[in-house]
Parts: sequence; structure tokens; C-alpha cells
Amino acid sequence: MTKPNHGPGLPRQLARLIDLRERELAQQQHLLAQHAQLCQRQAHSLARVQQLCQAVEGAAPAPQSSLLLNQAAYKDSLHALARAQEERLQAHEAERDWQGQHTLALARKAESLRLLQQRVVERVQAQQRRGEQRRNDEIASQLWLRREAV
Repeated sequence: MTKPNHGPGLPRQLARLIDLRERELAQQQHLLAQHAQLCQRQAHSLARVQQLCQAVEGAAPAPQSSLLLNQAAYKDSLHALARAQEERLQAHEAERDWQGQHTLALARKAESLRLLQQRVVERVQAQQRRGEQRRNDEIASQLWLRREAV
């Protein structure tokens, strides 16, 4: 089995990649926060429309037929608005959930890259130590051979 030769550029490249992934993660977290706020606003708006629907349902019918038609159309419009708001809220919540999953995936990728970088740095340092040890052993051998020759 051959050992990978990690040159000095690989840790630097990994550091750059990690930096890019962390920026991407920060942007994704910002998007997730925006979606959460949007869902919150949408839920608040839906609650207000539903309260208005309940208030209209409890209102006494108007005595005149034209007013009764207006009131019925108003109720229908409110219910349609409530359904549309509910659909939008569900879509926003689904998007928020997806954004959350995507954010978690990006965080896992960034963490695995940090762990990979740590292992690569440790390997490079181990290779450097082994190289230094070989050089020291070679120098010691040469000194020993010179003393023997003298």
C-alpha cells in the first residue's frame, strides 16, 4: 500500500476549501433565519385572517338582501384569503424545513473537511518528523563512521 504524499500545498488548499464551505454555511444559516421570519410573519397573518373570519361568522346577517349578498361575498373572500394564506404558510414551512436540512448537510460537510484537514496536517507533520529523524540518523551515522575511521 502506498502512502499518499501530502505536499505543503494540500493543507493550504483544504484551508481554502473549508473557508469557502464556512462562508456557504453562514449564507445558508442567514437564508434559514430569513425563512423562519417569513414563516412567523405568515403564521401571524394567517391567525389574523382566521380571527377576522370567526368575527364575521358570528356577525348577525344584514336585513336587506343586497347587504346579505355583500356579506356572503365578503365571507367567501375571507375564507379564500385564509386558504391562500394557509397554502403559502405550508409552502414556506416546507421551504424552511428544506433549508434547515440543507444547512445541516453543509455543517456536516464543513466539519468533515475540518477533520480531514486536521488529519492531513498531522500526516504532514509526521512525515516532516520522520524526515528530520532520518537526517539526524544519517548525520549520526556519518559522525560514527568518521570516528571509526580515525
